[in-house]
Amino acid sequence: MPQNQEPKRRDPRFPLFSEAVVLLIPARTDTAYWHDHAASATVWFLRGRLRFNDGSQAAPFPSALVVWGASPEGGAALDGVVPGRRPS
Repeated sequence: MPQNQEPKRRDPRFPLFSEAVVLLIPARTDTAYWHDHAASATVWFLRGRLRFNDGSQAAPFPSALVVWGASPEGGAALDGVVPGRRPS
């Protein structure tokens, strides 16, 4: 790097590590990836099939919201807004 240039700084809005990871994925509970990865997370199974925008067809699979690192407060907040339910 030339001496007259300052090093690039990381944008503070995008930290190197996050406290939680959230995925919207197919709820394929019969697959190896589900048992290897999603089973260790907090999972909300979404009722019905997803549609995006004004789509005429729904997704051909059920969906789940999968969260790793959810705090109790974050989990309670999602319980109030996610249409579906989290198994106990």
